This record gives sequence, C-alpha cells and structure tokens, in this order.
Amino acid sequence: DMASNTEIEKLERRWLENPLGLTFATLAEAYRKTGDTGRALEVLDLGLAQHPNYVPAHIVRGRCYFDALADAEAETAFLQVLELDRENVIALKGLAELSERGGRLPEAIQRLEMLTEVDRNNEEARGQLDRVRELLTAAPPAPPIGEIAAPALEVDNIASAEVAEVAEVELAA
Repeated sequence: DMASNTEIEKLERRWLENPLGLTFATLAEAYRKTGDTGRALEVLDLGLAQHPNYVPAHIVRGRCYFDALADAEAETAFLQVLELDRENVIALKGLAELSERGGRLPEAIQRLEMLTEVDRNNEEARGQLDRVRELLTAAPPAPPIGEIAAPALEVDNIASAEVAEVAEVELAA
C-alpha cells in the first residue's frame, strides 16, 4: 500500500543520510512488513556489522526468519536477543512459537513459563501455555521399542497390492 511505500522511502532517505545510525532496524522492519524479507535481511546485516548488540535489529532478524519458515535461523536470532536482554518478551514469545511449531512441546512450555513469569499480565501467553500443556497431555505416548511393528505393516502393504492387481485383472477380463 502507498502508506508503507512513502514510509519506506522516508526511512531509506534517513538511513542514507546517516548510514551509521540505528534507522536500519526500523527500515528492515518496514521491508519485512511489506514481505520483502530478503531486502530486510540485507539491511540488517549491514547495520548489525556496525551495531552488533542492537536488540531491536536482532528481533527484526528473528521475525524475518520466522516469516520465511527458516526456524533454525530464527531461533539463533531470538537467542541472541536473550543473550543481550535476558527478559525480552518478544524473543521469548518467538522462541515459544518456534518450539511449538517444531513440535517440541516440553520446550515450548518451558519458554512460555519464562514468558509468563517475566510478563505476568500477558493473557495471550497464558492462553498459549494452557493450550500447549493440553496438547502435551493429549499427545499419544511413543510405543516401547519392542512393540513397533514395522514388518507387519509391510506385509499388509504387499497383501493390499496383490488384491489391487487381482482386481485390475478381473476388470480387464
């Protein structure tokens, strides 16, 4: 939309006027919001080379990778945020989302518990925590190693393949 374009132009101008300033993170976030993740990450690389400990830039980087489903990179970026700011709510939320998205529910619960401790009034995080706890209790337990019946499954597949062949032959006849 036009609003974001003029906003981006304004930020680009400001960044060009002061390339060593901190505008790069705001500009990268504006690119990210318009779906230009590649450009956002390029700007972040340039800016973080100058300001390696600038938390907002690491947050935007995490969000870019999160949007691109590059979960390992997103995780690294959000963990860098926590190294710089141990109780960063945005990073904790991002990490919890990544754990849940990756099916690592115990880890998601751990991260959400940290988040609700840091940000006690965060109803959304509390709701997510309840939901993930329910998911974990609802998840079927893994079968003991001795009971995994892989060969039986293969026999079933062979049988059904033979049945299919017989059926085709009968149809052809």
